[in-house]
Amino acid sequence: MQEPDGAIVLTLRLEPDAGTRLLWGEPHDWVLRHRITIATALTMELEIENRGTAPLRCEEALHTYFHVSDVRKIAIQGLENTEYYDKADAMRRKRQDLDPIRFAAETDRTYIQTTAACVIDDPGLNRRILVHKEHSSSTIVWNPWTAKAQAMPDFGDDEWPGMVCVETGNVADNTLEIPPGARHVTRTVLRAETR
Repeated sequence: MQEPDGAIVLTLRLEPDAGTRLLWGEPHDWVLRHRITIATALTMELEIENRGTAPLRCEEALHTYFHVSDVRKIAIQGLENTEYYDKADAMRRKRQDLDPIRFAAETDRTYIQTTAACVIDDPGLNRRILVHKEHSSSTIVWNPWTAKAQAMPDFGDDEWPGMVCVETGNVADNTLEIPPGARHVTRTVLRAETR
């Protein structure tokens, strides 16, 4: 659908069926909507509606993969002094220092209790990508690096230097519990600007 201002809006919808019940084995009644708005910014909303009679516990994340010039030369700002689970180090709980995130090895972190916006600073492409979020208390930062990229059948062996994930979500300590009849909408707005 095209809005009067020229923005394009796409809504995807998923409801439980025999396949999802077989996959997840859950009896819950829910509706999942993913709204994508393409304009001068990219806006994504993930809406979970609990149509059941019991609370719905779930995790969610908007898996945003960003093209970067070289992950070893970028920095991510906005998560300084925030606790995270380090999946690349046996899920140990750690705290980010006061510096921006820089990449020198496989990185798979779930930052918790954070509503902060992030900035991907990429001097090689002379741009900054702003990742603003609403109703999200987790941020996932990921790059598989060499060995993991080679072990993934759906990821090219030499693709890891040109990408980074900064995902808006509610996972781990921030798992959602949606009451019967209620909805939760997580929103992220992505903008690129010249450095």
